[in-house]
Amino acid sequence: MVKKWARLWRVPSLARVEITTNFRLRTCLGRCFPKLNRIELNPSLFEKKRARLNEVLCHEAAHIAAYVLGPDQSRVHNRQWALLMTAAGFQPETTIPGKCAEHCRKDESRNEVFEHYCPVCRFTRIARRRVSRWKCRTCVYAGLSGDLKIRIRRVHENGARDRG
Repeated sequence: MVKKWARLWRVPSLARVEITTNFRLRTCLGRCFPKLNRIELNPSLFEKKRARLNEVLCHEAAHIAAYVLGPDQSRVHNRQWALLMTAAGFQPETTIPGKCAEHCRKDESRNEVFEHYCPVCRFTRIARRRVSRWKCRTCVYAGLSGDLKIRIRRVHENGARDRG
């Protein structure tokens, strides 16, 4: 398909694009790196959402083609990109409508946060995902490891966290 779009859009270098999967993509279906002529796809496109594969691939390929045709343009989803998507037969949408992208999120739900806490000085830090590289600065300065423990906290609709 990419070779077909390369001919359609008159961007020969697009035919040599590197396409890989990236298991770390959790909230998006794909991304591209125009300077590297590379596209990364969410592996779930090959499992659950095969029908979206060509659309996402075209979306990312159009970014690379738009970059080649006009690299000085600052907006990512610009008019050039939209024209390329339309020429390929797809709606120029910046995101997948509805709940189509929800399958990208693992079992994390939006009502959970991760509390990172220091068992020594009781410092806490909250995040929407686990961040294992965080350290307790106070303990590190004191010569300790500064390793933080991580526990999941439920967040209620009003924003209050469960304790315990």
